[in-house]
Amino acid sequence: MTMVGRESESAAVLGLTSGVLILTGEPGAGKSTLLGLAADRHRGRVLRMTGSESEANLTFAGLHQLLRPVLGETAGLSARQRSALLGAIGLGDAEPHDTGLAEAGPHGTGFGDAGPHDTGLGDAEPHDTGLRQTESGGVESGHGGPPDRLLLGVALLNLLSDLARRSPVLVVADDVQWIDAGSLELLAFAARRIGDEPLAVLAAARDTAGEGTRGGATAPFSGFPLRTLGPLDATAAGLLLDRQPHPPTGRGRLRILDQAAGNPLALVELARANGACGAGSADSAEAELLPPTDRLMRVFAADLEALPEAT
Repeated sequence: MTMVGRESESAAVLGLTSGVLILTGEPGAGKSTLLGLAADRHRGRVLRMTGSESEANLTFAGLHQLLRPVLGETAGLSARQRSALLGAIGLGDAEPHDTGLAEAGPHGTGFGDAGPHDTGLGDAEPHDTGLRQTESGGVESGHGGPPDRLLLGVALLNLLSDLARRSPVLVVADDVQWIDAGSLELLAFAARRIGDEPLAVLAAARDTAGEGTRGGATAPFSGFPLRTLGPLDATAAGLLLDRQPHPPTGRGRLRILDQAAGNPLALVELARANGACGAGSADSAEAELLPPTDRLMRVFAADLEALPEAT
């Protein structure tokens, strides 16, 4: 069953069998629901990487999430590649500096402008991996640094490709804006080199370009197919309200439609708040705004930090 008002987006994520697709949109637009739909319907192995504000500066936290279910599968890699991957997540003998990414900060993604089919290595110098050097706060170049970064990227790509040869693989990356820079670099490195194998990367990020999130939440995936989830239109918004356990009516319904502004999560949660208030209070002239639910507060409160203090 597709999501209300997201029929084309549902078809896109369900049809992704190879390659990359990035979803963006405001909180509550339905990105995580679409990722869940794709994961549930996928006929193969699903690997997940979910960003967290508390781990955004913890290098390779996302990579650890991704690899934890398939650690045993790393035995098929060369000893050097396996050591690099396990060392990066603290499970091998490699020291953090061996990866060349240990000092990567939230602004050091190391991404170039390569497109989905660009290896990024065509014009490389003999010691250039094709992964762009970062500005201050990013990865420092040094003896052995770039080759080790390349080694990590190749190791991840080989692992995912080996898995895909046995069964289709879907990598799901949610809340990309909070995934650490090192993990994002490696994921994008592998994603740019996906060929015809049944290997797909589906990622979602809040649409926060220009608001301090590494130059925009989707900047690391520049050049990949992108779909932005906008507000639901009036017809879809009304249909979503009709599907709630207690569909709002009258002035309460109009107030919800106006207050939610087409945001699916807001429509669902405000309908719940409307039911909790009771039809009488919801239709009263004094009830100009419905109280936000705890879930709405959690989802949207994080964005308040980006506003000026006075606001």
